Amino acid sequence: GGSVYSVAKAGVVMLTRVLAHELGPYNIRINAIAPSVITTEFMFPAIKIDWDNPD
Repeated sequence: GGSVYSVAKAGVVMLTRVLAHELGPYNIRINAIAPSVITTEFMFPAIKIDWDNPD
C-alpha cells in the first residue's frame, strides 16, 4: 500500500543524504531520482481518495 511506498521513498532520500555527507569529503557526489505522481487517467481513482475520511 501507500505506507510501504512512502517508507521506501523516504529511505532512499535519507540514504542519499547520508552518503552525500559521508562521501562529500572525497569529492564524490551522490544523487537520487525519485518518481512522482503525474495526473493521468490511470491515476484518477487514487487522486479522488478522500484522505481525511478513511472509510
